[in-house]
Amino acid sequence: MADSSAVPIERRTALLIGGIPLALLLLLYAAWAVAALTSGDRVGRNVTAGTIDVSGLDADDVEAVASDLTDELAAQPATLKVGDQLLSTNLLEVGARVDREKLVDDALAARDGGNVIVAPWRWLGSFFSDVEIDVSLVVDDDAAASAAAAIVDGQLLEPTDPFIELGATGLEVVPGLDGATIDLTTVGLRVQEAIDLGMPYVVEVDPLPLPPTLEEAALQVIADEANQATAEPIAVQVLDQEVVIDTDQLRSWIDLDTDLGADGRWEFHSDTMLAALAPQFSLLGDEGELVDRYRMQ
Repeated sequence: MADSSAVPIERRTALLIGGIPLALLLLLYAAWAVAALTSGDRVGRNVTAGTIDVSGLDADDVEAVASDLTDELAAQPATLKVGDQLLSTNLLEVGARVDREKLVDDALAARDGGNVIVAPWRWLGSFFSDVEIDVSLVVDDDAAASAAAAIVDGQLLEPTDPFIELGATGLEVVPGLDGATIDLTTVGLRVQEAIDLGMPYVVEVDPLPLPPTLEEAALQVIADEANQATAEPIAVQVLDQEVVIDTDQLRSWIDLDTDLGADGRWEFHSDTMLAALAPQFSLLGDEGELVDRYRMQ
């Protein structure tokens, strides 16, 4: 006679074995739910930003990490290239910083995602896998412009003002030369482009011509006036002596005041003129008498 209790035991065993996966599944969901409720707004497990573990940090803590990572940019060499000139700097100096808002958002979302069916399995996987989030850099345009201005100060070619000299035909204007400068408003964009291209960080900024402060046309007006005034020799008479001064001599005594730009003027340099005239007048008592008595005709 067959044992009637054998079938129920096998069934119970099968049900027991079959129920183990279900129990484990329920346990997984329960553990995930508890972790989700207790973790709050914190970064998930095994999440790093650069070389820094941000696991379990809240938003404020992640912002502090962003500040630390920004400070580390001072150790990232960069080169400001203006034409053929290479000027050494670093990413922090030229206005680069870690994007704090993006780092916080990415860190908090690193272990999120998926629906209620997938999320517990992602949570379980966090015990055995790492997530590294990208550290994005942004550029402060104002800081980049200020830094570039300081870096190129004294390093680029300065303009040479035009000047007046005595030539073969009289007083002549010698043209000035342009210097070089940069457009500070574009530096931030160039820094971002260098970051996007990656190491080595080369910030390429095109040089712009920097014209002289004095205009040639303004100096030409002064030169023309002086040439016209000294176009003919003049006679200088002291007592009974007379000396004729030719145009070249007259023009060599001219002093030019170009500090006022277009309003500049010319005049005779009295000390130079008297020093040249005094030896030519044997009847001259002293230099003061020459100053009082000379006249130009």
